This record gives sequence, structure tokens and C-alpha cells, in this order.
Amino acid sequence: MTGVAVSQKPPAAENRETTGSRSTVPQPQPATKPGPPAAEPRAAVAPMIEVFRPSPPAPPSPQTATPEAPVPQKAKIPEADAPRRPGQSTSVMLRANKLHKLLDQSGQGLKNALPRRPSSRSKRSPFAPAQPGTSAVGASTPPAKLVLAPIESHPGERTPQQTQNVIHQFAVATNPRYAQRTQELGEAGHLFVFDVMNALHTTLGTAFPTGPSSFRPGTLAEIWKWLHQTALSQGWREVAGPALLDAAARGLPIIAMAKTSAGPKLAVVEPGPPGPDGKPRLASAHEPRGQQQSPATLFGSSPVRYLAHD
Repeated sequence: MTGVAVSQKPPAAENRETTGSRSTVPQPQPATKPGPPAAEPRAAVAPMIEVFRPSPPAPPSPQTATPEAPVPQKAKIPEADAPRRPGQSTSVMLRANKLHKLLDQSGQGLKNALPRRPSSRSKRSPFAPAQPGTSAVGASTPPAKLVLAPIESHPGERTPQQTQNVIHQFAVATNPRYAQRTQELGEAGHLFVFDVMNALHTTLGTAFPTGPSSFRPGTLAEIWKWLHQTALSQGWREVAGPALLDAAARGLPIIAMAKTSAGPKLAVVEPGPPGPDGKPRLASAHEPRGQQQSPATLFGSSPVRYLAHD
């Protein structure tokens, strides 16, 4: 009889066959040599590194920042006129001494300054009006020449007080410039009106040129014609009733004119409230010469025309 050789499988192989696909055999791991212990995670040692690492100084906060000490300078010896107080620093002392000098210099300048003449256009300090019997403006000026009055008024600067001062300075009641030189009643009257309107810088002052930038007063006939034919196109307007009283209250230049039985007459309307008759007061070089005249006294019953200039 023949013998049957029985093959023997290793235990591992046998185990694999019995388990099949549902079992796994752990693979052998290579042996590792013992080594030094593993290093700790980086996050764990980071605080230790931060502890020993020097950190830059933090910038000072605005509340706690202290200003840098100024560079020391050579201090000046204070003068004796500004005594130093106890506990006062040298810089404060020098500043106080400098202000003391400036105040002293300004005081000396005010003492040595010449008195300043007030401006003729100033509304706060007007000139004193000329009184009757005193030397009036233009007293020695020839009738054919313009009068350079010290008190003036310009459009846009009108006030009743300033316009009244312009009228007062010519002293119409006593000024020799307006004295009658002939039997013609209007010779002096128109000249006074022209002088006032020239000082008030109305267009009448430049109505009669004699050359480039030079002018002369017009005659009675010339002014009468110019007021009737040209004035309304040269900044003048006719006013009456409430418009007349309003213009006088504002201190505007106003001319009163009437053709009387004695001839043409001109007058200046004075600023301010009307008189007892409800009409404005007039200043005129016609007889009776003077100011604060009523239209009836000067013109009688003749119709009066009023022209105003802004």
C-alpha cells in the first residue's frame, strides 16, 4: 500500500484560510530603536521663549507722554522794572519782561504821536459846524472857482448828520462868497446850491467842465437849464409828498427850485423832520439869507419842484 504524504501548512497560512476575507492578519511592525523622548509641541514652548526674549519698549500714550525737556539756553538777567516772583521760572520771567517792554514802548508812542484830525467822511466824529460870524468855507474863493470843502459826503454814505454838517460849513447867512455883487437876486443863491451839491458829490458838481478833470460852477441860467433838461438822466429824480419827506429824513441831497415873480430861485433842502407846516426846511443864499426857512417864506405862492440825488 502506498502511503499518502500529508502536507503540513504553517499555522499562519492555516489561519488565513479559515478566516477568509473577513479576517485580517496584523502586519509585523519593524522594531524601533529606543531614542530620546519626543519634543513637546511648539505651542507649549512658545510662552517660555517669549518670557526670555526681550520685548521692545511700548510707545508712550498721549495721556502719559511728557514733553521733551527744552534745550537749555543762556538765561538773560531780568531787568529791575519787572521783579521776579518767588517760584517763577526764568522763561516765564523773560516773557513777562518782554511784554512789559512792549507795553512801555506803545505807551511812549501814544504820548509822542501827533493828534489825528478826524476824517471828513467819518460818521462817528463829524466836524463841528461853522457858526455865524466865523470864517466860513470858501469865503475867499472867487465865484468862478470850485470850493474844496473839508466836510464831504458820498453816495452810499448819506446820513442826516453828515449832510447837515456839509450845509453848516458854508455858513450861508454870513459867508462873503454869497453876498450880492449885482442887482441880480439869483447870483448868490445858485452859487450856494452848487457848492453844497459839489461837496455832496452829486453829478451837478461835474456838469460844467473846463478841461480834463477840471470843472467850474455854473451860472444861474446854466444850472436852471441843466436841472430841467439833464438832471433826470444824471442820477436825479423828482420827489414830492411822502417821498420828499423820506428823502429828507435819510439825508439825501435835495434841491428846491421855483420861478418866482423876482426870478428863478434855488435852495437846499435841509435833512431832518419837516416844519410846523408839514413841509421841509430850506437853506438859501437868497434874501433873507439863512437856514431853516419855509418854502412860503422863500418862494411865496410859486409852485416848488424838488429834485433828489442818491
